[in-house]
Amino acid sequence: MSNTRIPCPIWGPDYGATELEDECLVVEGAPNPATGIVRVDSDRAGGKYEITSEGQSLARELGAREKARLSSWLIEERNRGISTPRVTEETIRYTSNRRSLIVQERAERLLRFIAKQADLVGVMLRFRESSDLAALAWTESIEWREVDYFFEFLKASGWLNGDGFLNGGFTATVTVAGHAQIAQQVTNYESSQAFVAMWFDESMTKVYTDGIRPAIEATGYKPVRIDQKEHINKIDDEFIAEIRRSRFLVADFTQGCDGARGGVYYEAGFVHALGMPVIFTCHQKSMEYLHFDTEHYNHIVWTDENELHKRLKSRILAAIGEGPETSI
Repeated sequence: MSNTRIPCPIWGPDYGATELEDECLVVEGAPNPATGIVRVDSDRAGGKYEITSEGQSLARELGAREKARLSSWLIEERNRGISTPRVTEETIRYTSNRRSLIVQERAERLLRFIAKQADLVGVMLRFRESSDLAALAWTESIEWREVDYFFEFLKASGWLNGDGFLNGGFTATVTVAGHAQIAQQVTNYESSQAFVAMWFDESMTKVYTDGIRPAIEATGYKPVRIDQKEHINKIDDEFIAEIRRSRFLVADFTQGCDGARGGVYYEAGFVHALGMPVIFTCHQKSMEYLHFDTEHYNHIVWTDENELHKRLKSRILAAIGEGPETSI
């Protein structure tokens, strides 16, 4: 059976995709009748991915910038070892609501993309608009003129050498300074640890033991709460060290009568500055007290620990993916 040529379910008919043969997923170009999942290989989306029937329906309604954010999320998943990420309804809702990458982040992703293509360090490479569509996905771009801008950004920073866009492409090689910059960008994708920031009150005990902790463990990660860790260092130094060892943060903003949990806001801000994922949660009764600097993020709003467990597990799998501790 030969592969079937289909439009990219995310980007549409302007960007083709080769559907992958898989006896569990694809039968002559049709989705698996049991799951509705289609597996494709799309250059415009940066490579291989799976997408559910619900995901396909939502993807068709996305604007170009939302599609770009979804494509850059796919790149992130592949970079941390998930060769074929799955796009679900939850994934699309998450990527549609998360912030767009800032200019420097997008430029640095182009730097990593260029370095990844080189078999030998220092080699000058040629990239073409017609065949290197993955550069758009890596940089969360809609058009090639955005990539051109990031190229000039990298040259001005001393991280890249090469010629700008001419005849439908550009040449580039990563400089020594560029490789040093890449080394500073590495995110701890292989970490099995998830840091938890929350109100350490007795009323929250079951929320953690029956909601947050088992949800994190079920997805293949080990939760860490700084109040439950033995240490002899300053508490601020210790939580910063543990955050840096973690793959993501679960930040619960539930508060009591004495007001907002300042430590949770601080830790969430610190993790954002590191470029690590944050999953926001909050009890329904505390939502009206959220500060303006976090209220626009997509919180998991929960009413009991069972609901929190179910929704947090789903969000981790959709936004982060399975961790290395997952039982097979």
